[in-house]
Amino acid sequence: MGSVKAMPQRRAFSSPSRHKLARWLAKAFAVLALIGIAYTAPSAAEVREGHFRIGVLVAVSASTTPSAMAAFVQELEKAGYLEGRNTVIDVRSAEGEMERLPDLVKELVAVAPDVIFAVGTPPVIALKSSGTSIPVVFAGVGDDPVRSGLVKGFPHPGTNFTGILNVGFDIAAKRLQLLKEMLPSIERAGVLRQAGNVASVAIVDEILKRSVAVGIEVVPFDFKRGEDIPHAVEQAERIGAQALILTADAILAANRRTIIDLARQKRLPAMYSYPFEAIEGGLISYGPDIESNYREAAT
Repeated sequence: MGSVKAMPQRRAFSSPSRHKLARWLAKAFAVLALIGIAYTAPSAAEVREGHFRIGVLVAVSASTTPSAMAAFVQELEKAGYLEGRNTVIDVRSAEGEMERLPDLVKELVAVAPDVIFAVGTPPVIALKSSGTSIPVVFAGVGDDPVRSGLVKGFPHPGTNFTGILNVGFDIAAKRLQLLKEMLPSIERAGVLRQAGNVASVAIVDEILKRSVAVGIEVVPFDFKRGEDIPHAVEQAERIGAQALILTADAILAANRRTIIDLARQKRLPAMYSYPFEAIEGGLISYGPDIESNYREAAT
């Protein structure tokens, strides 16, 4: 399969956006034409006859970013993959409940898709744990794919998995640095950690290690589902946190409106992970550009 690529990060402040939503989301599947050993792309005739099925596995509902799914379908159509005519798109969402992922993987594998597009670390790990041989293109993965066993190496994955790495470990120090620059007198911050996301846990561990050098005491607050987030924010306020740090996590992203409103009500500056969170009202973000993730997955 194609090489695994690390994406650059973007800093974004709350402001009107000129960036269009990722209309080319579906281009991620173009990389499969180059897989060779693990996968043989269908011929145009096979596609016309209805021989192509795409599985999509996500941690939260696609309705969280409805324009992305619409763009996904549009790009497939441009490539000749017409949903309902020669292509079937099977979407499985854990709806924020990560314990559902193993069963969703079984459902998805059972329909025998030609390829699976997985977004986020928990869905990708669930697919890997299943032992499936179906080609998988991933995006939004924050954990080291070599360490976690997804691939054997970056230039040559050596498995049926390939995709984009968000290099979450490398940006932990930068987030802390930006927070300190923005709030020079800050002494304590709370970080929201999704206990069921191995990438979130690992990144928070890295933040804790690097916080000493920056001079900020960082206290983690765990949540499991979206409804747990307000309580986690309340806990952070209770211990005197002067700011919040959000890891790159699908549940946090899906509940961004709640977090942005809570942070504003409690006058808690917050460091977000995705540009769109700042665009929608969050104070500042530094992290992976999801649009670039999907674009690069197509190359």
